[in-house]
Amino acid sequence: MIIGMCLKEIFKEQTILVDGFDVALQFHFGDQKELNRWIASKDLYGKAKYPLVWYVTNTVETEPQNLLKSNSQLIIMYLTKSEYMNDTRFEVSYLKYIEPTYEKICKLLNENTNVLNNSSKNGFLPYKDEPNFGVETNEPNSANSDFKKTTSKGTKSITLDIVDARVMSLNIGGYAKCIINK
Repeated sequence: MIIGMCLKEIFKEQTILVDGFDVALQFHFGDQKELNRWIASKDLYGKAKYPLVWYVTNTVETEPQNLLKSNSQLIIMYLTKSEYMNDTRFEVSYLKYIEPTYEKICKLLNENTNVLNNSSKNGFLPYKDEPNFGVETNEPNSANSDFKKTTSKGTKSITLDIVDARVMSLNIGGYAKCIINK
């Protein structure tokens, strides 16, 4: 919870520029159940949901001097349509929303935390793009994730919405003082 709250503070009031307009980034954290509850609450009150940065909570280790470390994921999501082909998906979701969000996240993490990924290059986190994120495919070797489940193949998403996503591997360290000193 502490790392999620620290990240929430870091991403607070952040925006990206899309077609000349500032678009507010949304952030929250938790497991798949929390993600679906968060989306449902935004729908209920007509609030913005995307672009969404989601921190997947995981085991946290406490190091000397109260340094917290966790090996987890950050997921950037943007609402999509399942029928989009990848070239359209690239233009609509990835180029306009996901890539600028990714760049902003990497910059903010490097300025405000100890990003411990051994494989990060020039301050950028390793990632995998996941079109139609969470939609079950016929691929026999698809990666297992907390955010995967068996559904009607190719038609339903792991979230309440169908989204395009970028899943970033995140081995992060930081101090809890960002929320403890409030």
